[in-house]
Amino acid sequence: MELPENYALFQIFLDEKTPMVIWITPRTSKDEHFVVLSSLFPGTDRAAAFERFSKMGFFPSWFQRAEVKRTLTSAGNMLSHIENPYKDQVILISDAAWCQEAEMTGAVICGWKAANAVTYALIEGKISREGISAYLDWWKKEVINKYDYRDMVRNVALPCVLTPDEIDFIFSLIKKPLPNVFDPYETPKLIGGALAEVMPIITKERPVILHKLTQIRSTPLEKIFEGCIRAGFPFGQRC
Repeated sequence: MELPENYALFQIFLDEKTPMVIWITPRTSKDEHFVVLSSLFPGTDRAAAFERFSKMGFFPSWFQRAEVKRTLTSAGNMLSHIENPYKDQVILISDAAWCQEAEMTGAVICGWKAANAVTYALIEGKISREGISAYLDWWKKEVINKYDYRDMVRNVALPCVLTPDEIDFIFSLIKKPLPNVFDPYETPKLIGGALAEVMPIITKERPVILHKLTQIRSTPLEKIFEGCIRAGFPFGQRC
């Protein structure tokens, strides 16, 4: 692919009948990238959307010399985190106990912390909750109490509430570069802070956008993800 930056993560909101979010991330090989088409609507024709995205509009130049190496499909059920990830001498760490991905850095930190706690428990002969309490205390203090999984999940709903023109407008107002970060929980905070600075302009020029942004914050996640929940639990069960 021919991207503006080879080692950056791109998040693109695609204007379709059913809005989609495109993620483009580099693989370890400098010549390969993941292009992920995600949607809250399980029945979306992603293959057709990719054809339009890669051959029409603004982005075809990125794909002129690209070759599709492999196509994969995945479905994700995003649930709330596990506050107490230990029971009966089994401890769940990182992604296994979180809402979605903890990202590479988060996974490594969780693994390192848990390995230290388990090592201590084995050496001290405390094969129990007490033996790994250092990890459990860290998980509660540094993860559960600091990060709200709903902030990250609501980001997916942005193209379902705002039109592409409205999204372009609000982000065009942010002129200063934001810190580099590869953390799906820190990113909303940084963008939220930048948007707060330009909110007077949004309020004055496009008050409808302000109303929609308020909707994103106030609408329960169960309502936003209602279609996904019903698709994932076809017998009417609710998560």
